[in-house]
Amino acid sequence: PLLGLSRVAMQSGDIPAAEDALQRFRTVAVATDAADPGQHWVALAMLARTCTLKGRDEEALEIQREAIAVLDEAHGPTEIERATALESLAQMELLHGSAGAAEALLVRAAGLRAAEEEGGGIASMLTAAAGTALGAGEFDVAERLAEKALEEATAEGLDLAPINTILADTAWMRARRGTDNLGDLYLGASPG
Repeated sequence: PLLGLSRVAMQSGDIPAAEDALQRFRTVAVATDAADPGQHWVALAMLARTCTLKGRDEEALEIQREAIAVLDEAHGPTEIERATALESLAQMELLHGSAGAAEALLVRAAGLRAAEEEGGGIASMLTAAAGTALGAGEFDVAERLAEKALEEATAEGLDLAPINTILADTAWMRARRGTDNLGDLYLGASPG
């Protein structure tokens, strides 16, 4: 009932009521150890989302980590659902946690997607993560993820331009420029 209540509250935009129901679900699930892991995982993922919506990113990250631990015990979710949950946590790790942990999660998610017949999307997943890592200033991680994305995209016959753009942007951010202001760079450039 608490999970159902939280879904209705989320759909109607009542984030505080949804969060309250999900927190109570979490408390009961931990206290009784009787919750179905599939439902427990969904409740924790939704709770992490409510925290993100309210700007409590570190709390959301901790809850999403907890959700993945529960997901590992669940028997119902498909490999794609598991991969998607790992990708979500990886994006959160890149923005608010550990870039190294994010990279390991993405490798695991790519393996799950590769094992699934219709898993696909590995290149786009890695490209999106590389972009997030670049934006977070994690240039080494961005480069490694983009290089893996490049391999996958080449194998899948996809457009390489978005990945090459991330690699070029990463190289640009690493260059010792002295300034991020393009106007200053143009003023200091030689006519050649």
